[in-house]
Amino acid sequence: MEKALIALGPKARKSFVITLPVDWVRAHGMDKSRKADFEIVGNSAVVRPLAREKSRAVLDAREYANTLHRVLIILYKKGIDQIKITNASPKIINSVSSTIEQRCIGFEITDQGKNYCLISDVAKESAEDFQTLLRRCFLITLQLFEENDAESLKNLDKSLNKLTSYCQRLLNKQGYSEFQNVNYYSRLCSELERIGDAYMQASREGQKISGSVCNLLRRAYELFYKFSPKEFDSLQASIPRWGGRNYFEKSVMQKISAVLGIIYGIRG
Repeated sequence: MEKALIALGPKARKSFVITLPVDWVRAHGMDKSRKADFEIVGNSAVVRPLAREKSRAVLDAREYANTLHRVLIILYKKGIDQIKITNASPKIINSVSSTIEQRCIGFEITDQGKNYCLISDVAKESAEDFQTLLRRCFLITLQLFEENDAESLKNLDKSLNKLTSYCQRLLNKQGYSEFQNVNYYSRLCSELERIGDAYMQASREGQKISGSVCNLLRRAYELFYKFSPKEFDSLQASIPRWGGRNYFEKSVMQKISAVLGIIYGIRG
């Protein structure tokens, strides 16, 4: 959508105004009495409604006896601001506390009482952080393949899980200036997390993943930041020829192939 800039003020102190689509203004309940949040993100100017009602969810621990932690992470990624867990024993609350510490950046238990706890978002996210965090996700995934110490591997995997979840939360909660690529970016985060999980599983099983697979992932990372159709074609064509030495190696290669498809969707 092209919009013309309107010049205002004297020549020496001129500023420019751009009109907002009326449908967007109405959809967010905006009018001249409300303020908007304005942020510069790279080459883009992002406008959001300033005051947004917090999104809330309530989970009954009895209904999610086997999936409470999985549902909690899903709601976190979705961008929910507050989650109340009812019918929760002290043991469940302690377990929930451990989950949000390991997986949910910005979440804290802000209130708890008999059989319940309230989890709130206490961080102020910035869309400007997204690309920096995404690069860090790539680098941590690569670092997993180069680390041999078991404790360091656990810490790297924990960091990767937290960062990929946080990136998806940013995308769902705030959107992104490349709105047409939001779904691709979210899928990219998921695939990087899955690659890390596959590598960790292989490590626990005592299985090795060759340096060639790590090199393939590194080339995919470089392709993301310096896209070349010829390099994409070469990388994608090489994967079917590698059967993989074991199940885990084959699984990682399949996920790298998925990453390549996502990279093309964003950069191609």
